[in-house]
This record gives sequence, C-alpha cells and structure tokens, in this order.
Amino acid sequence: MQPTIAQILKRATFGLFILTTLVLVGATAVEHVEGTRFAAENIYGAGWFVALWAVLAVFSLAFMLMKKLYRRPAVFLLHISFIIILLGAAATWFSAERGTLHLRIGANDNKYLTDKGLPCDLPFTVRLDDFSVVYYSGTNTPCDFVSKLTTTHESTESEHVVSMNNIADIGGYRIYQSAFDDDGGGSIFSVAHDPYGIPITYTGYILLLISMLLFFFDKKSNFRQLLTKAAIIIIFISLPSCSSGPAPRSISPDAADRFGQMLVLYNGRICPVQTLANDFVTKLYGKQTYKGLSAEQVLCGWIFRFDDWRNEPMIKITDGDVREALGGAKYVSLSELYEAQERGAFDLLSEKQMSGVYERTAIISMLYAGELLKLYPVADTNGVGWYSQQDQLPTELPENQAIFIGRSMDLMQEYVVSNNTAELLSLIDKTIEYQRKTAHDILPSDAVVKAERLYNRASLTRPLFMICLTIGILSFIVFCLFTARQRAVNKPLNTALIVAAALVFACLTFIIGLRWFVSGHVPLSNGPETMQFLAWCAIGLVLPLHKRYQLIVPFGFIICGLTLLVSTLGAANPQITQLVPVLSSPLLSIHVAIVMVAYALFAFIMLNGVVALLLSGNQQLTARLERIGRLMLYPAVFCLTAGIFVGAVWANISWGRYWGWDPKEVWALISLMVYSLPLHSKWLCNRRFHWFAVGAFLCVLMTYFGVNYLLGGMHSYA
Repeated sequence: MQPTIAQILKRATFGLFILTTLVLVGATAVEHVEGTRFAAENIYGAGWFVALWAVLAVFSLAFMLMKKLYRRPAVFLLHISFIIILLGAAATWFSAERGTLHLRIGANDNKYLTDKGLPCDLPFTVRLDDFSVVYYSGTNTPCDFVSKLTTTHESTESEHVVSMNNIADIGGYRIYQSAFDDDGGGSIFSVAHDPYGIPITYTGYILLLISMLLFFFDKKSNFRQLLTKAAIIIIFISLPSCSSGPAPRSISPDAADRFGQMLVLYNGRICPVQTLANDFVTKLYGKQTYKGLSAEQVLCGWIFRFDDWRNEPMIKITDGDVREALGGAKYVSLSELYEAQERGAFDLLSEKQMSGVYERTAIISMLYAGELLKLYPVADTNGVGWYSQQDQLPTELPENQAIFIGRSMDLMQEYVVSNNTAELLSLIDKTIEYQRKTAHDILPSDAVVKAERLYNRASLTRPLFMICLTIGILSFIVFCLFTARQRAVNKPLNTALIVAAALVFACLTFIIGLRWFVSGHVPLSNGPETMQFLAWCAIGLVLPLHKRYQLIVPFGFIICGLTLLVSTLGAANPQITQLVPVLSSPLLSIHVAIVMVAYALFAFIMLNGVVALLLSGNQQLTARLERIGRLMLYPAVFCLTAGIFVGAVWANISWGRYWGWDPKEVWALISLMVYSLPLHSKWLCNRRFHWFAVGAFLCVLMTYFGVNYLLGGMHSYA
C-alpha cells in the first residue's frame, strides 16, 4: 500500500525535526573541539543551518494545514508561535547589525566596529561624559558599571545612562555596557541594531504564552483527556567519618563564638567571621566541624596555636594520585605535606593534580600571614576600607587607632596562650565596638548578621538529604510491594509520609528564606542554590499531588534527597556572595525557577518510567503509569519552554541579544525538542514511552551538569 501525501509529509516533518535535533547535538560537540568562533561561523551562522530551520518551519506549517489544526485554536496558535519565533530569528540573521563602540571620557564618535572589524556609521554622535564603577558598600566588589552618554542627532542632544541591565535605546540602536578601560577613563559598549527580529520574536513569545495558557483549558487537548482518566530502592546513608585522637588545643566555645561575631571583609562582602570559619574548615576538612570543635574553634586554633594545628591530619586529599603519593592517606597534616614535598613525592604529578593541595595550603598561608582577617575598617576621604593587621595602613591614620589595629591580634594571642579568657573576651568586644563605631553606616544590619549566623549554624542540607533518601528509598520499596499486590498503601503510613514531606518542605523554605534575606537576592545564582531550589520544588509538588498520584511521594523524597546531595557536594566552598551585576535581575530568578520546576517534573517522569519497567508484567498498572507520565509531561514541557524564553528576554535586556547559541541554551533547546516527541507521536507508547522517559532524562542531566563540566560557556556558573 502506497503511503498517502499526508503520511509522506508527516514523516518528512518529523524526520527534519529529528535531524535538526541531532545537528544541535553535534554542533555543541564541534564547538567544544574547534572553538566558539568556528561553530558560530560554520554552523550557527551558516546559510545551510538557517535553511534547515526554514525548511522545517515550512514543512511543519504545511503539515498543520493538511491536518486542519486550525480547528483547534489553542494548539494551532501554540505551533504558529514557534514559527513566528523562527521568523524573528531569520529576520535577526538577515538584518541585525552588531559591534562595539570604544569611547574615552570626553570623546565622541559616530562609528562603531562590527563583529568582523569593519567600521559602520551610526545615525547620531555619541559622547562619553563620565564613567564610574559603583561598589557594594564598604567593599571593593563592583555592583554596577555606569556610563553617562550624550547623543547628538540633527543638533538635538539627549542624555542617557547606561549600566548593567539598563540599555540605552537610541533610534533603534541598543547600546549596553560591555567593558571598560583599566584606568577607568574609558568605556567599551556593545551596539546592537535589530529593528525587525526583536519585535517579531517578542510577538512569538507573547503568542506562545497565551497559547500555552489556553491549551490547558482546551477540552479537546490530550492533557484534559488524560486528566479525566487519571485515577489517580537500596538504602543510602552517608555516615560521617570519625577522626581518631584527641582534639588539638584551641579556645573555649564561648570565646570562639564571640570571635565569630566579629565582622570581616571576606570574599568581597562584609560578613561574620563565623562565615569565614565555616568556609575555611570546609575547604580543609570537607565538613564544618572537626573532632567536636566548632568551625570558629578550628579557625582560632590555626590562628593562635599554629604549631599544634600544623601537625593535625585535617587536610583532605581529594585526588587519587596525590593520595597514592602520600601512602593512601585521605587526611594529612600540613607538616606531612611539606615533608612529602621535600622528599619529592609530588615531582611526577601535574599542577592540575596538585591544585587541591595548593589551594588548601595557600589558604592556611593566607590565614597565618593575617591576609584573610580584614577585621579593621578605616575611614578616609574615599570612604571606608578594611585592613588586616599585616596591611599597610594609611599614613594619616591617628596613632592610637594604628596601634590598636597593629597590636590587637598579638594581644589576643597572648591571652590565648596564658588562658586569660576574660581579657580575650574583653578585647574581642572592643574590636566589635571599634567596627561599629568606625563603619556603622556600611555594616549589615543586626538582623542580617543574626540571620547569617543562624544559617551557618543550621547546616540542615546534609541531614536532610540523608533523611530524604532513606525515607524515599524505603517508601519506594513499600509502595512497589503494595502496588504489585494491587493494594492501597494504608492510611497511617501515607499520612506519616505526607507529614514528613511537609516538615522537609518547611525546613527547605526556612533555609532558602534565610539565604535570600542574607544575600539580598533570590538564591538561584549558582549550582548549590539551584539544587536546593529544585529539592524544594520536588518535595513541594508532593503536597498537592499525592492524593491523585501516590507514587509521587517516594519520588519526591528521592529527588529531594539526590538534589540536596548534589547541593552538599557542590557547596565544598560554601559562600553567600554578592551577585555579578548582570545577574541582579528578577527575570533571571524567574527563568531559573521555572526551569527547575520543569526539571523536577522530568525527574518524576523518569522515576515513573523506572517503576513501570520494573512492574511491566502488570499491564493495567503500566498503562496507568503511562497516563500519569504523559499527564506530567505537558506542564514539564511548557515550563521548560516558558523558562527558555523568559531567559531569552533576560538575555536581550542584559546582553542585547536574545539568543547566543551558548551550549547551555542549545542543550535546553535539545531537551525541549526531545521531550516534545511523545506529545506528537503515537508510536512512543506503552513500554516505549517508559523507555523514552528514562533515556530522555539524560538530556536534562547533560543540560544541567554535562554542559558545566564538559562544554563550558557563559552559563557554566549555573
């Protein structure tokens, strides 16, 4: 039987769709090998690549018209919006102009250099009146870069301020801050002129949002049909390793706690010494305590009793080759490291293999030299700077103030050695009072300091991941046993699990809320933070959905536990840092949050597939699990879609372009295309759907982890 025109068109459309997906996968690999410039010129910017997307759009439109998809407005509008977005991308490719403009203060120009290095005229003249770097209060960490411009067009002048996340739109030319001269006397701007691509693309974004909302109310949609039909592990406990031998000498817990209340300029911001202590001990030892001593006691031990602590085996060796060179020891002392280095144990090892050792010994050296302890604010005409005892103080500093800064740590040392705790506490209090008196206008509020100290003491992530994984795996086994016997889980057990989920959700809400309050921004700026948020989403979804879908309970605990485990591993150097200026945008937080919800749903679908494959003998159960998986697939795909395009809007506002073919962007698009396949193909059903659900999750893992560790790019911070 000869295939019909409709069948040929369908096969051609989906064949092109799969081919495009494979091309994107290959493009990221080529970029990794040959470099970004090569990929930009020979793949993403090549005519054949644009033609591939154009042919896919034409075939898709023809197939939709042949299927008379316009009779279902929500579904038709959803697919048309993607074609409009592609039209916008094509308009950008054909007509957009991009380049750089370099101005010194007081100078003007009416030309910019294109990406190919060619001069191009501007329809106006631009003059740089002033440039300044704005710093976070009391620190040397920049929070913004601000350029003041004056443009002249036909004898008419207008003033503009360009800063991070604040682009000047002048006659259709978008000028945004890119870099600046080392001497601060000039600024480098990126120039983008895309009069057709951006409005067309934004129209597609708006239609996409509207169509996705309408889709869930469409009574004929597969989602609504599935919704009406839906009736709805190995124990892993990480035990702390115990160190043998008595704890080395330090100071009393009360004195150490008081020492941790002092403020310090650390990692570009003002924070309690307790935060520095937590980071210091975690970097050296991998945990925040050592032999029953708090992080502050360990820090004070290294400061005031260095000769004792240099012989303490608390430096963690993570590289296997370095560990072998040290006789297999997982923890060694500073003295042992120096002895091994002197006898040439590390001579055959590379700098990369030794990087962990170098980092840890460098941190100890910085602490011993006093460089880490910038405890002393000094006010001058330029504001307030923070100094350590070893720093060169301003010459105009009053003598009594200079003596206090130069002698206070030495006096603390004497009081520690002589066990004079009363005088030690008194001197710490004097230092705290000095900080308040000298820098009261720039210090974080007492509420923020208390919140940060509470956050540091809480350390809930590690016990939570152990608890969640244990509950998740045990409950998964129990639920599978009940399901295999076609029995419902008894109510007391189910209620206990829901109460446990609510408690975990409350704890994570508390942790994330504290971090948000302390940092001053939504905590979604790095890997550990986004993993915490993903755990929060996973366990949060359990609460409203458990009555309709019982297996979501163990799935929620397992995903929550695994993501918290990744967060714990990723927080080997726990910090609450100021955001890079361009990341200080609410759109970024919305973008990450929506994508994390999508990832959580994809993880549920994957685990749902695992259960279905394990219990494949029960056809009725696997069919029900398929309906549940498909039911979750729709909001998951829509959340990923929305997250990608919110990210594009943020990028356009911050960088002047809504899509840059960065590996993270490309793999997010690949994930979207892969997960959309079962929404369009009836072939991916029954066992094939469950195998697909498990295999497709590799795209999510590649997008979030693989890109960071294998491909790099602009998004490798996340």
